[in-house]
Amino acid sequence: MTELPEENELVIARVKKILDYGAFCELTEYKVDGFLHLSEVAPRWIKNIYEFISEGQMLVLKVIRVDAAKGQVDVSLKRVNEEEKRKKLEAFNKEKRARKIIQVAVDQAKVKADVQKIAEEAEKKYGSLDNFLVGILDEGKTAFEGIPFPEKAQEIIIGIVKKSVKKPVARAKAVFSLKVYESNGVELIKKVLADAEKFGEIKYLGAPRYSITAADADFKKANKKIQEAMEAVEKGVKGRDAEFTWERVKK
Repeated sequence: MTELPEENELVIARVKKILDYGAFCELTEYKVDGFLHLSEVAPRWIKNIYEFISEGQMLVLKVIRVDAAKGQVDVSLKRVNEEEKRKKLEAFNKEKRARKIIQVAVDQAKVKADVQKIAEEAEKKYGSLDNFLVGILDEGKTAFEGIPFPEKAQEIIIGIVKKSVKKPVARAKAVFSLKVYESNGVELIKKVLADAEKFGEIKYLGAPRYSITAADADFKKANKKIQEAMEAVEKGVKGRDAEFTWERVKK
């Protein structure tokens, strides 16, 4: 049975055939077609569908209906916002790149391997092929446990990953307000900010507001840096004629 996407899932699609009332699009990740009705192309009335889409064009679409019995999928373009589009394309390109790296390693090792099976097992273990490559970077050969990756190709892909894959960077952010009413207020603020900047990058937002951004491979550690920075500021103005407040920024 052909695998179908789920409702509200974002998919990558190629426009195959355009009609007056909509378009048939190939959902590249599922090898099935979805129908994009004219009413789901844009948020306003459309006179000419060709003003918005063209045959062969790649789109990010949202699945709005799935009829498993009939194998029919309805999709929408107008319900996809720019942020959703950006994230989906980014994830799709990462997966495509990871699959290519796996294929290159297998080809260079000159061994027979089912790349599709490797990809499926890697996704089960790591959630995505991109995470699998990061796992190879962190764990070396241990990352291949449970994955039918040819031993001859393992050293090759480890070498490729070390050269071309970077660990993802997690960022945490906070905004804070700092006022000092003493005569040496400017000097005190400079000193306090210098202490806090050991944990992250501080930007001036306009008196008396500042932002601080901390980066780390682990989001919890990035958050901890923010906490430590704010504690440093609080300690620096404790007992002084000053006001200090802060809050985390959800990203």
